[in-house]
Amino acid sequence: KEEGAIKAYGAGLLSSFGEMEWACADKPSLECRESGGMMTHHAHLENPELKPFIPEDAAVQPFPITTYQPVLFCAESLNDAKKRMDKFCDSLNRPFFPQYDPLTQSIVVSKAVERMPRTTTCHLQAESQREYFENLDRESAGAKIAGQTEEDETEVHGP
Repeated sequence: KEEGAIKAYGAGLLSSFGEMEWACADKPSLECRESGGMMTHHAHLENPELKPFIPEDAAVQPFPITTYQPVLFCAESLNDAKKRMDKFCDSLNRPFFPQYDPLTQSIVVSKAVERMPRTTTCHLQAESQREYFENLDRESAGAKIAGQTEEDETEVHGP
């Protein structure tokens, strides 16, 4: 907020005019709500639900990736958001402590960090695309067969 008015902050909101309208307007337009998928998935919402910015809550809030966000978090100011985020980060249990070394101008980690194996969802996306094209082929083949049946009946029975 700034002087009591809701302001947009964050790459997701700032990169989308529609989602900025959804987040900040007193009454987002019907066009905005439709283009953001809100009429289909959250028709009961005329505005996003605004919750106080509490990082512990925001960290576990489920969020859709195909529509505007039905729930947004609002800090009293950027300074308030920074303080809350600093406090949240300080509360995280970390098995290592990165420190800045001004002599070498680099980050030094107090304990060896072992990366977890990388994961990917490429195989899921490839499977989904394969199924889509197989279904498309089946539908196309079904339409051709239906068209041939109509032609066959016309030849046998006449126009």
